[in-house]
Amino acid sequence: MGDGVFFRCSKCKKEYGASWGIGFNFPIEYQNTAKAINKGKYGEEWKALYKKDEFVVFDAEDYVYSCQKCGHWNVEKGLSLYVPKDVSTLKIKYNLRSDKELANRPYVMAYDLKEEYKILKKRIHKCSKCGGVMKRLSDEESYHLPCPYCGGKPTEESVGRILWD
Repeated sequence: MGDGVFFRCSKCKKEYGASWGIGFNFPIEYQNTAKAINKGKYGEEWKALYKKDEFVVFDAEDYVYSCQKCGHWNVEKGLSLYVPKDVSTLKIKYNLRSDKELANRPYVMAYDLKEEYKILKKRIHKCSKCGGVMKRLSDEESYHLPCPYCGGKPTEESVGRILWD
């Protein structure tokens, strides 16, 4: 369910790594993220949009993002907001008796978002170093992350893959 990589820098020789995806604690992570959105941790716009409709959900999966301007990378939750494509269809699919049961789902996974929801507002990730726009990396791109300490490339023999949970 989760994926990751670890490296040793060819330049400074320090070890570093990244992990993304979800783990067994995803339902708890989802609830903690919902609380953070409601408290305004991700901005007042996100808080207002999340509260605007009882069916709004978000992407709580972790992804690797890289700045298009300076190359800094980070692992962050997707956080884009979604609404159901069709409330009635979801209620039938999950054998729910009321709108309230659908609105109170404890979490929504990324594959649910792709199949059953449409985007309400895409989260634009900003670089913490330069303020540039960050791009979500594919798994393949994440296997070539530069050293966060000096910007060096990973040594080829040090690249390791981690599958967790």
